Amino acid sequence: MRSSLAVRILFEIFFIFMIAMGAAAYIVYEELESGQQQEINGRVDTIQHSLQMMINIYGDSENLIRAVNAVGAERDVKSIIISRKKNGLPIIIAATDNRRVGENLENSTDDSSADIRYAFEAMKSGSHYHTDQGVFENIFYFHFRPDGKGRGDEGVVHLVVDTARIHNEVYSNIKNIAVLLLASLLILGVLFFMILQHNVFKPILNIKNAMERQGAGDKNASAKIYAVDEIGAVAKTFNDMIKVIVSNEARTNTIINTIMESVIVINELGIITLFSPTAVLVFGYRAEEVIGKNVSILMPEPYANHHSYF
Repeated sequence: MRSSLAVRILFEIFFIFMIAMGAAAYIVYEELESGQQQEINGRVDTIQHSLQMMINIYGDSENLIRAVNAVGAERDVKSIIISRKKNGLPIIIAATDNRRVGENLENSTDDSSADIRYAFEAMKSGSHYHTDQGVFENIFYFHFRPDGKGRGDEGVVHLVVDTARIHNEVYSNIKNIAVLLLASLLILGVLFFMILQHNVFKPILNIKNAMERQGAGDKNASAKIYAVDEIGAVAKTFNDMIKVIVSNEARTNTIINTIMESVIVINELGIITLFSPTAVLVFGYRAEEVIGKNVSILMPEPYANHHSYF
């Protein structure tokens, strides 16, 4: 019992809990990933809004360069490039790398310059998360409005934000939640198995042991009733059956011991299982000498050979 049903149920519980933990971990991961993206978008929007205000306030001036350098000093800002169409050419007017201020992007071959040129050509904004580099790239297309009115020159803000901090925080949370989930599920699994052990396995094992003792000849063996439930009902039924069997056996033995005729009981293999006192007198064998042996020992040849099997 302990090596079959209990172990099988234990493995099934473990399998179910592993599936539950995997599903829970997946849901948590998706939620944290979504939260991470929202946090990144929020951070980018905040920086973008600040840059837009600076552009509106300072326009194309030295103050804009200083303001961009101040924003670029924040730990999660990798680079900022603000460019403006002047005489049809995309020119950098402010950047975290001051060496690039005044650079004509038509002559630049780096990826950021190509992205800015495309934004000017397509006249639209865009963003991209570079998972391999751990950065979020945002391109914002707009028009300069020095007086707050009309449609001024075209402009593009190229912003690159380092997402490593946010990414590390998210995965640290995922790891902590995964450990908490695993510990919780293990504790629940152990508690659930202990409950099964006390309420199911132990009572069933008790009935099994009582049956084995009865089979070994212990007529006083009975099953303990732990609770008034289905298993308790089985134990009670078993005990009632044993009482009936013992009562019938005692009644049968009384009849056999008092009857004047010889009574010999054999099983399907011809093995003697009962030898009455009268049979002892008739055959001259004591009961313990013949019980457990083939009935052929009571017969002379050639009849004995014919009773060796049934």
